[in-house]
Amino acid sequence: MNILIFFAVLFVLILVHEWGHFIVAKKNGIRVDEFGIGFPPKLFGVKKGETEYTFNSLPIGGFVKIYGENAEDAEADAQEGKDISRSFVAKSKLVQAAVLVAGVTMNVLFAWLLFSLVFALGVPTAIDEADATPDSRLVISEVVVSGPAAEAGIPVGATVVGLTAG
Repeated sequence: MNILIFFAVLFVLILVHEWGHFIVAKKNGIRVDEFGIGFPPKLFGVKKGETEYTFNSLPIGGFVKIYGENAEDAEADAQEGKDISRSFVAKSKLVQAAVLVAGVTMNVLFAWLLFSLVFALGVPTAIDEADATPDSRLVISEVVVSGPAAEAGIPVGATVVGLTAG
């Protein structure tokens, strides 16, 4: 189960990062040829507009294939008389920098969003007995296998609402 959670988290982080590059490139008129999750070989893909969205077999990364990212390819197209106005190298240095920095920026914004949600919704926190208030709850986080809680059938995650002498 832990490995599935690891790959799910990795998938989301990669998706957010690559989406940053993708959206900034598109918004600045740069042609994006492929948006891939995972590394090739390709398992399947869907072409929508000029971009092919692919899901690849090695789930340890992702990529955005931007036209003109390789300067030699754009120069070869220019020599053949092809329009390279939508290539990465034809854009200003500021736009190029924005596309390159967009992935990390999206990861930072995503982290900020997650932290904001966690703080807004609240999370269980360990506190000292001296800091406990009447609103504090005691939640069972672990049960010793042969201990009294296990014998009484108290599950992990149970909330203690009161004690009785017995």
